[in-house]
Amino acid sequence: MATIGRNAAVAQFGRWLLTGYPAWVIWLLVHLAKLIGFRNRLLVMINWAWDYLFFERALRFITPREKSLEKLPDVPAAVKQPEQKRETSHT
Repeated sequence: MATIGRNAAVAQFGRWLLTGYPAWVIWLLVHLAKLIGFRNRLLVMINWAWDYLFFERALRFITPREKSLEKLPDVPAAVKQPEQKRETSHT
């Protein structure tokens, strides 16, 4: 199951393939059913209804900054080499 956009999704259950609005509604119902607690389900449902009715933008993209695309520094030698086993004596 995956949402593609507003009123659009794809869902496959065995041999059945759903697309479009019916798949989107099933995705919503399955997502709500998997949430723990009535309060969480209610708050998510209210939030979704608000976003749907008022065309709020629900997508958030996380994009890398230019600095993070630069070459990362070398990994310290302690990280590269695994720690050797220490022998312990039980007396």
